[in-house]
Amino acid sequence: DEASVSWVMSMFYIMGCVFAFPAAGIMKKLGMRKTVVIALVFEIVGGLMGVFSGNSLPLFMVSRALEGISWGLLAVAGIPAISAWFAPSKRGLPMGIWGIWVAVAFILGPLLFAGMFDALGSWQPVWWLNIVFDAVMLVVFLLLYRDASFSFDEQENRIERAPQEFGETVAKGTYKKAFLAPAVLCAAIAMLLMCGAQMAIENFLPTYIFENLDVSLTVANLVSSGGAIAGVVFSIILGKLSDVTGKTKLILIVTVVFGLIYSWIAFETTNLAVYAFIVVCIGIAEGGGPAMLFTILAKGCPEEALPAGSAILAFMQNLGMLVGTTLIGTVVSNLGWATGAHFIAVPLYALVIVVTLVFWKKVK
Repeated sequence: DEASVSWVMSMFYIMGCVFAFPAAGIMKKLGMRKTVVIALVFEIVGGLMGVFSGNSLPLFMVSRALEGISWGLLAVAGIPAISAWFAPSKRGLPMGIWGIWVAVAFILGPLLFAGMFDALGSWQPVWWLNIVFDAVMLVVFLLLYRDASFSFDEQENRIERAPQEFGETVAKGTYKKAFLAPAVLCAAIAMLLMCGAQMAIENFLPTYIFENLDVSLTVANLVSSGGAIAGVVFSIILGKLSDVTGKTKLILIVTVVFGLIYSWIAFETTNLAVYAFIVVCIGIAEGGGPAMLFTILAKGCPEEALPAGSAILAFMQNLGMLVGTTLIGTVVSNLGWATGAHFIAVPLYALVIVVTLVFWKKVK
């Protein structure tokens, strides 16, 4: 049932929460390159365990836990690794591009994997494809990744420095600085609420459409993939718009308004045509919203505290995904689809606006 499925998915996010804070320390001790390599190795090992888990739910859950560790490490590593190459005022577009990684997964996953399952009648080939992809990306990362050989002063002038491991640039006590930074607090709290709202809808939207609109699972997944495609586009566009206008907070609020709209109607309508509008709303909210929060963090967090700030943001992101995924499954099972969306996703999105307004004068 929906509640059981939600807990299988939740193991991934639980481990993402657990390893968010250690990730910053791991980066400091081992450096960015080794941290990412370890994350990809965990992903490959977890995938292999999943393939060979058979009907063993405990083994499958362990495999999901290993994949969650990988998620936790990579989610923390991304922002500081990318931000190091750009001045703070120019980080909107890079964060918009970084923010599409989840959306791209939602594009490829439902369409490709559902098609593979329909054609092959087994889920193991899906896991094997992911394992091969992870191995390829490990090689690509080792060949292409380099640490930035410069930094920026307060006027955003570029300062050259000798290449060094990323961890050596992270000062001690950065968690205290991160927790005291308004940009970190605003982005983290808003991310918790936003991810809770998004996962409450996104994870179960194909199931709702499949069960209530008399369409195939592939067609149902097209809606999620369509929203993800729109999310990729809007994440990049709104990231660039943030750099050009400097109105990151205002853009964030606009994206949340679209989130409120689709959350209210997504689990009510049985008209497939309405989902064309919902797809656009999903793209703006789920593509642009997180991109703006990444940008707020990247622009407003002290440079030396950015890994710690990223860890805080990643923890809240995973916690939000966990809460949204588990709550909606439980509520839907007991009270129905519309009630789940109206009592979980809608209030969470509304609170994002409240948080943004509270920190309005303290955040760039």
